[in-house]
Amino acid sequence: MSRLHAVLTATAVLAALSVQTGCDSAPPARASVEPLASATDNTAAAARPGASSAAAGNGETWSCPHPGNAAAQPERPRDPRAPVATRTDGTRVFGREGALTSSVALPEILGEPSRFAGQTVKTTGVVRQVCQRMGCWMELAAEGSQARPVFVRMAGHAFLLPRDVVGRRATAEGRIAVRPLSPNEIAHYNSEGASLAEGATTVELEATTVEILPASDARPAEG
Repeated sequence: MSRLHAVLTATAVLAALSVQTGCDSAPPARASVEPLASATDNTAAAARPGASSAAAGNGETWSCPHPGNAAAQPERPRDPRAPVATRTDGTRVFGREGALTSSVALPEILGEPSRFAGQTVKTTGVVRQVCQRMGCWMELAAEGSQARPVFVRMAGHAFLLPRDVVGRRATAEGRIAVRPLSPNEIAHYNSEGASLAEGATTVELEATTVEILPASDARPAEG
């Protein structure tokens, strides 16, 4: 009896230890681990504009916030002296592309300037002089004429002209104004190379577009 009692006691102790340690229970489930994407894969995905990648098995996506994305790049300021376009024939466009398709002869404007005052026109002539300080104005004369030129100002100094275009043919588009300039204005412009007469009424064109025609189309500047 004593031996049987010892066996039963040992069996009971082992059963108790089994309950406490969980030996009969299934081992805990291992967490699922997704393989990490390689650095090469991440770099390639980030290089594509608007690229996205699936998160680890949950279907979420992210967009590449890298500053290299084209949409995130700030626009660089434009050089006001640079043409906005150069045509196949060599014509350089300054300011913005013109909107008018028809033009008015420069002698017609100069012959009756009050008729065109306040109108936006397009006209062509020869550059007699250009501002030698900044390129913010030019004198546009009728071809083969020694009559007074139209004084063309670059609207709001939004763009500037090269200072070496004297004698080149040019087309200007903008609003016509007829007014006398003050002595200070005349002195200022003449100090930059203009030939404005004091007391005379000036025909101005506030240009939003200037096209400098190719050198092969140049004409001698009258003056």
